[in-house]
Amino acid sequence: MLIILSPSKTMDFKPHAIPVGSEQPLFISKASQLVTHLQSMSASEIRQLMDISGPLAAQTKTRFMEWSSTHTTSNSKASLFAFSGDVYDGLQAKTFNQDDIKFAQKHLIILSGLYGLLRPLDHMQAFRLEMGIKWETDEFKNLYQYWTDSVNSYISASQKKLNNTTIINLASQEYFKIIDERALNMKIISPVFAEYSEGKMRTVSIYAKKARGLMARFIIRNRIINSEEMITFNEDRYSYISELSTETKPVFAR
Repeated sequence: MLIILSPSKTMDFKPHAIPVGSEQPLFISKASQLVTHLQSMSASEIRQLMDISGPLAAQTKTRFMEWSSTHTTSNSKASLFAFSGDVYDGLQAKTFNQDDIKFAQKHLIILSGLYGLLRPLDHMQAFRLEMGIKWETDEFKNLYQYWTDSVNSYISASQKKLNNTTIINLASQEYFKIIDERALNMKIISPVFAEYSEGKMRTVSIYAKKARGLMARFIIRNRIINSEEMITFNEDRYSYISELSTETKPVFAR
């Protein structure tokens, strides 16, 4: 199985020992081309493009001006440990042992507007660039068009290596839109996480995000390679609701 996560806007670049190696991002040259575009923009233009505040635009501009295509242990950090936020609070990657990280490196990818995708041990530098922004240049109409071939080709090759045709979609809709389901011809399972409240069941975004991280953690820690085993997920009081589930949309509620 291949687990797919979204990135987060919040990041943690405090030093952290990486137990098992480190890698350069797969598509660093394409990321560099995007950064070159962004470096030529003013903070005001970045603010308008990303629809963010003035101070955040200034910070984003500074980050891109400091960005280097050469990723080292001094200027970057493995993506598994660099992202923070609700999903990554659930993932708790800092508690992984070496075997957990090795499994994650084979079975987990994080989609990215800047890098296309990142494997857990791929180095990344601080940035802000959401996949769904309306950004058109002479070279591309949007970031989906820019990244679709690279991302889907990697996923196809990765699944052949794993000898498995199942994708566990734990990404947001904004990011998962880059996956070409027809071209990949793979089984895609998108778990649903819900809460019981006053006799009704509903999805609460903040809890669902953390649950996606918990599910990724559960798969990694238990070395799950058969999607049928996912229904045993019982972290943080969640349990499988068979009567509401389908083969491709298992429902977990608490």
